[in-house]
Amino acid sequence: MAWFWQQKGKSFEPAPQRIPTVKAPPGRPGLTPPAKPKKRGKTPEQWEADLAAYRLAMRKHFAAIAAFDRERRIALGITSYKWLSMDVHGTCEVAKKYNRKVLSYDHPPEEGHPWEQKCGSPDWCRCIEIGVIPGFED
Repeated sequence: MAWFWQQKGKSFEPAPQRIPTVKAPPGRPGLTPPAKPKKRGKTPEQWEADLAAYRLAMRKHFAAIAAFDRERRIALGITSYKWLSMDVHGTCEVAKKYNRKVLSYDHPPEEGHPWEQKCGSPDWCRCIEIGVIPGFED
């Protein structure tokens, strides 16, 4: 098909190469979250047990990613962060308490940093921490 575009006087750009999926190196949290459980063919009790295990696995997955990001920020010299609540289930009490507050990595709140599995959300915390770089605060 390239010859067609050349005849028309237009340049032909080949399709970009797909970026391969990157597997996490040892010591770094996985990039792929746990698989969602299937409901078909299960009793309600089995489904609830599978769903509870999935929610716990997702909490651990996000907690590992957050811990990795936190260590990386501290290594870069970022000492504090702004807590932003993102709870889709109607903001939990922890998210309401710390939303938009600047907190220190050295002195975490009693509930812990975002994603540390102490959120009141029914499944997993979606709050995020945005590193505060000295001299660039808004």
